[in-house]
Amino acid sequence: MSPFEVSSRFAGKGGKPGSESFTTFTVRHMAALDEEEFQVPRQSQPDPPPPVTYSLSNEGSPPIPTGYIRLSSFNARAQADLIAAVSTSIRLSSFIARAQADLIAAVRCGNVIETRANPKDIKFANGTPLTTKPLLVLVNSRTASASEIMAAALQDNCRAVLAGGQTYGKGIIQSVYELSDRSGIAVTVGRYLTPSGRSIDRIGIQPDFSSPPSQKQFKEALSACVPPQATAE
Repeated sequence: MSPFEVSSRFAGKGGKPGSESFTTFTVRHMAALDEEEFQVPRQSQPDPPPPVTYSLSNEGSPPIPTGYIRLSSFNARAQADLIAAVSTSIRLSSFIARAQADLIAAVRCGNVIETRANPKDIKFANGTPLTTKPLLVLVNSRTASASEIMAAALQDNCRAVLAGGQTYGKGIIQSVYELSDRSGIAVTVGRYLTPSGRSIDRIGIQPDFSSPPSQKQFKEALSACVPPQATAE
């Protein structure tokens, strides 16, 4: 049984606040063959909030209709909810996506990420983009890991302009190995690179602007952007 399966067994399901159930598990001792059985109470947790929330507003001067999208987690609902949010707002002129505290925006075309390991692995997103409207991605020092990788992919592919502060800088892949004395060691086995070949680990991503740009600045930044020439292997 994997650690995730064990964790799910202990997690309570949604229900009335204060209600609880019990998980029964068995412990087998190393020094003997005897087993002990335990019952652990599980406090019920409320159902998780939706991974995608969005709102509509007028941004800029002159004001233009803008959709503000926040993707808070990667789960089974995230893709469908994001598609629904963009589809609902399809007549808008632009979008702002929040990529802070592990939040990302999505792209469906272009080179997304390269893994420098053995063997090298390049991931491509193929298909029709959800939207071709202007996209501004907000980032800061809490933008890390998956959100950081996706923000970099959008920036490198000239699909979005980034605004805010420098991102956290987490871009390595680690595996945990068990040693003979039952302890463990974490080994770095790979490194994520952006479509243009940048390593973000301990460096982060420098946004295009420190604050949301004007419409003119936005267009100039995208016009000056040169996407990487990536080919599938």
